[in-house]
Order: sequence, then structure tokens, then C-alpha cells
Amino acid sequence: MKKALAAIIFVGAVFAIIFTYTHQMEQESAAIMESITQEGRVTMLNVGAEFCPPCQAMEPVLKEVQEHYQDQVHMPYLDMQKHSSQVQHLGVQTTPTQIFFDHQGEEVYRHEGILEKDEIKDKLDELLEKNTARLPGLSPAAAL
Repeated sequence: MKKALAAIIFVGAVFAIIFTYTHQMEQESAAIMESITQEGRVTMLNVGAEFCPPCQAMEPVLKEVQEHYQDQVHMPYLDMQKHSSQVQHLGVQTTPTQIFFDHQGEEVYRHEGILEKDEIKDKLDELLEKNTARLPGLSPAAAL
């Protein structure tokens, strides 16, 4: 009887741990997306790592792009080693990876590897134009 009671308590504890972990992961996932995307803004997430030569090669390009778009585009960076759970949640498997989100926080494009400045700008311009087209009273040409 004591063994059966101990087994029931053990199984219950395991289920409680699994439930708590799952709940925490769901909350973390929501927080990740909330911190990565900013409501109403186009976002380009760059996932990299300190040890990654292609990531290092992209740094000056990303800095230049960020300066060009300043307040129009949110451009956070996630280090694959420091934020492994967030990177795993996003399904990133290689660095560098760039993930583009529209103004509603929906992923619209993903690229793995080095992405050239002109390609980044083209994608951001496309997303910004779509966002502007949705604003009442403004045509995409008027916003540019």
C-alpha cells in the first residue's frame, strides 16, 4: 500500500512539474514575441552568435540599415548562445538568420546566411509600404 501511494504521489509530482514547465514555456513564448516585435512596427530580428564569422561580417551592414530606418523599423538581435530557449522557440537552426515581421508581429520572411544590404532594404521597404497602405488617409506614395 505504501509503495502504491508513493507511486501515485510521484506520478502526480511529475505531472505537476510537466504542467508548470509547459505553462512557463507558453508564457515565455508570448513574452519572446512581445519583446521581439513592437506593435505597429515592422521588425527585422537578427539571430547570430559571437563566434560566427558571417554574423560578424553582417554587423556593419545591419548598423547601416538600422541608422537608415531609425524609428521606422525595430531591429533586435538575439545571441544564439545567450538566448537558446528563445532561439529554439523561433525554430532557428543556423546563424546568421534574419526573420522579418510585419507591423502586426506576423513572420513574413526568413533568411538563413548572409543577407546583403540591398536585399534587407528591399524587404523592409516592401513591409513598410504594406503597413503604410493600411493607414487610413495615406497612400504608400504619400508616406515615402
